[in-house]
Amino acid sequence: MNMIPIANTSDLEALCKDLASAEFLAVDTEFMREQTYYPNLCLIQVAGPGSAATIDPMSPELDLKPFWDLMALPEQVKVFHAARQDLEIFHIQGGFIPRPVFDTQVAAMVCGFGDQVSYVNLARRLGCGNRQVFPVHGLVEAAIIREATQVCPRRCNPSARRLPAAIWSTERDRPGIVAR
Repeated sequence: MNMIPIANTSDLEALCKDLASAEFLAVDTEFMREQTYYPNLCLIQVAGPGSAATIDPMSPELDLKPFWDLMALPEQVKVFHAARQDLEIFHIQGGFIPRPVFDTQVAAMVCGFGDQVSYVNLARRLGCGNRQVFPVHGLVEAAIIREATQVCPRRCNPSARRLPAAIWSTERDRPGIVAR
């Protein structure tokens, strides 16, 4: 799967239309915090099972409304890794917090992979390290997310095994540990 660069509204609208039917979206943001109270959004990376793109929010030819609308869809799980600062960007610039959210770092912690495990280390520990991941740092590849969320319950530590089965899956067999 190739990363599609998006720098204008018409391309973003087409991407969002394509991603609107996906069961889940993998999302990551890159931003600058230097010399500013609020972070400046510099790049959005988004992927679904068949599409992946980098979105340039700084492009003067781009209105992010189609992306904000996509992220507001309540039927899609939005998958992040270490989501706190990404969600801050959504709150500040989009005016909302996307829901439902699945944070792979939180899920990894519950499954016994340690506190604040990086995405790269998590993928390696789950046996996904030999796969090609997107070249842009931090983007969680949709295929690896599906594998990670299915493998995690089988490899979790003894204390996590005692958690109710409902935590591992929600309606329509979505990945578990989802914040709604």
